[in-house]
Amino acid sequence: MIFHPKYLIFPIDRKIFKNVLTLALPVILGNLSRVLMNITDVAMVGRLGKNALAAVGMGSFLIRTVMSRRFGMVLQPGLVYKQ
Repeated sequence: MIFHPKYLIFPIDRKIFKNVLTLALPVILGNLSRVLMNITDVAMVGRLGKNALAAVGMGSFLIRTVMSRRFGMVLQPGLVYKQ
């Protein structure tokens, strides 16, 4: 295995790199959109005070928790069926 810094960014096997990037791109974009949404929330609500900002943070945490559980409940039957 070659441990050169340029191979950490651009691996030797381009086909594997392309496949991994194809799978990772939706996850990267989804996380980036969540970060941008949180930055927008802080920018808009931050002027109202620390209590309002804490409420928005807690609300976004609860919404993300509910959405993650729903997503897991939707995907779980398909995974069990495919086994």
